[in-house]
Amino acid sequence: MKKLLILLLIAIAVFSVQNICAEEMNSGILCENVSWDLSEDGTLTIKGSGRIETASYDTPWYRYYKIGTLHAGGPVPQALIDRPIRNVIIGEGITSIPDGFFQNCVDIEAVKLPESLEKLGSSAFFRCTSLTGIALPDNLRESTGLCTLPD
Repeated sequence: MKKLLILLLIAIAVFSVQNICAEEMNSGILCENVSWDLSEDGTLTIKGSGRIETASYDTPWYRYYKIGTLHAGGPVPQALIDRPIRNVIIGEGITSIPDGFFQNCVDIEAVKLPESLEKLGSSAFFRCTSLTGIALPDNLRESTGLCTLPD
């Protein structure tokens, strides 16, 4: 009976830790003053202020979408496996998106950019093949090679 109780307690502890880890992997910090959150409907919201100074290969979605497969570059949040990014909302206050930041995110269908955005890095949406267009904000001062859409 004692062994059964111990096994039950271990199972409950493991299940609780898995749920906590899965919850934490639905969101995170990209860099100072910038965070991300992935909702159940596949909407990725990036909030904060200033420049996003994270390299594209340091994001959870890069690790998931690299050449359309999972790879050994680091842990992939379960949320991305369960629900790929379909929509991207960049919050007001973000002023710069780095080069190649969403490259190969083939499931992205819609992107909302803030009026505060001044710079959109080279190939920020490269190979986002489900994306058909992006409304650019009036404050945008620099964008080189915004994206490559399929013919």
